[in-house]
Amino acid sequence: MNKSKTIYINGRFLTQPVTGVQRFAIELCEELFKLDLKVKLVSPKNVLHKDLSKKFKNQTIGSLEGHLWEQIELPRFLKQKGNPILLNLCNTSPLYYSESVITLHDLAFIKHPEWFSFAFRTFYNFLIPKTIKKAKMILTVSNTVKSDIQKYFNQNGDNIHVVYNGLPLIFQNAKKNRKKDDKRPYFLAMGGKNPRKNLNNVLAAMQLLENSDFDLRVIGRSEANFNTVKIDAKEYRFNLIFHTDIDDEKLQELYKGAKALIYPSFYEGFGIPPLEALNANCPIILSDIEVFRELYHDVATFADPNSIEDIKSGIEKIINNEYEALSIEKMNELNEKYSYWNAAKIVSDRVEALI
Repeated sequence: MNKSKTIYINGRFLTQPVTGVQRFAIELCEELFKLDLKVKLVSPKNVLHKDLSKKFKNQTIGSLEGHLWEQIELPRFLKQKGNPILLNLCNTSPLYYSESVITLHDLAFIKHPEWFSFAFRTFYNFLIPKTIKKAKMILTVSNTVKSDIQKYFNQNGDNIHVVYNGLPLIFQNAKKNRKKDDKRPYFLAMGGKNPRKNLNNVLAAMQLLENSDFDLRVIGRSEANFNTVKIDAKEYRFNLIFHTDIDDEKLQELYKGAKALIYPSFYEGFGIPPLEALNANCPIILSDIEVFRELYHDVATFADPNSIEDIKSGIEKIINNEYEALSIEKMNELNEKYSYWNAAKIVSDRVEALI
C-alpha cells in the first residue's frame, strides 16, 4: 500500500446536529485518526462542532453549504488533489466523483417514503441510486441493511461491507450504577415526533396500563425532513415530559433512572439507543423487527410495533420484573462486538485495499 496517498473524509457532518448518523461519523473518525492511516477531514465553513473540527484538524473549504458544497465544491477540491479516495460516512456523497466510498445507514426513504418530506425523498431517490452505482465500495451498519441494498439496488454483496455502530467511549467509561430518583418512576422513549419511532403506539400502550404511577420521558426533536406526528400531552393520564438537545451526561442519567427504554421503531438500520441503555443497566423493550433480532436477539423484550396491546404487555413485563437482567459478561461481549474501534479497523483495511 502507498502510505503517501491521503484518504479524505467528507466532514459535512460537522455542520449538522448530532443524531445517530452523525454520531457514527464522529466516533468512527475518533478511531480512524488513531490508526496508521493518512486521513484528512474537509468540511464547509459553517461548522457547528468547532471543538471536534479543531481536534480532527479539519480543513474548511469553499463558500457554499449543505448539499451544494458536497456536490460542487468538494469534488472540485478533490480533483485538484489528484482524485484521492473520499470516505463518506453519512449517506450522501458527490454524484460526479468516482473515487467515493459511501456509507448507507438505512433505506427508510425507500421502505417508508411517507415519513419524509417530499423534497427530501425526491432528492434521496434521485441521488442514492446513482451514487451506489458509481461507488468504489459501500459500507453499512447491519446485515439487515446490507440485504436491503442488495435487494433494492441489485448489488453484489461482495462490495458491501458491514461496520457496526458502537458505544461511544463516554458511555463505556460511565459508572453503571442505577440512579435512585426521588421523583416519579418513568419509562424512556426516543425519537421525539419522528414517525419511525412509533411514539403514538407507545403513548397508547402507556395509557392502557392499570398502574398509572409511571411517567413517560421522551428524548428527541422534530426534524424538518420528517413528517412529524402530532401529540397533545393533555390527553394522557400520565405525565409526558419531553427532553430536547440534551448532552451525553444528561442522557446517561436518564437511562440510569428509567424503568426501561421503550423503543418499538417500525424500521431501523441499527439502533444505537438500545446499546446505550443496556450499558446503563436499563432494560430495553424493542420492536420485533429483523434488525433488532440480528443485534439484540437475547438481551431484549420484544413487542409487535403495530400492536398497542403487545407493547403494553412488554411494559408490564418490566414492571413485574419478568425479564432477565443483563450480566456484566454479556455487556462486555456486546461492547466488544459493537465497537467503533473494530469498525475503524474494518474501514481502514477495506479502504487501504482500494489505494
